[in-house]
Amino acid sequence: PWRILTFSWMRNLLVLGNTRPLLAEDMPQLTAADSSRGVYKRFHHCWQQELRNKSAQRHPSLALAYVKAFGGPFFLAGGLKLVHDTCMFMGPMLLNRLIKYLSDPSQPLSVGLQLVLALFAVNFFMSTCLRQ
Repeated sequence: PWRILTFSWMRNLLVLGNTRPLLAEDMPQLTAADSSRGVYKRFHHCWQQELRNKSAQRHPSLALAYVKAFGGPFFLAGGLKLVHDTCMFMGPMLLNRLIKYLSDPSQPLSVGLQLVLALFAVNFFMSTCLRQ
């Protein structure tokens, strides 16, 4: 998980690409599940389930087969995008509060530190969610 979060798995490829142009042989192989054959098998299995589960009231649904086969990663990406968009909205609000804090010298230091920490956390989560 840490390697995926930090993209450290790409380090060797980036170093190689810095020394010479990359070739197709330099690219890592896809996992079997991500290959065209693996994707086809997953979708075909879900589509066959749809065909077997049809009834008089319900026709096979191509959309439902797609959701069953590939929906998990897309819903996860949608959730991460929602967190990212929320953080984008919160950043300017926190910055506005920080400017108001700086213009009022009677405010305690702890309030300013909390605002700075919140601004850092929001930007960190925003960047992390967008890159995953």
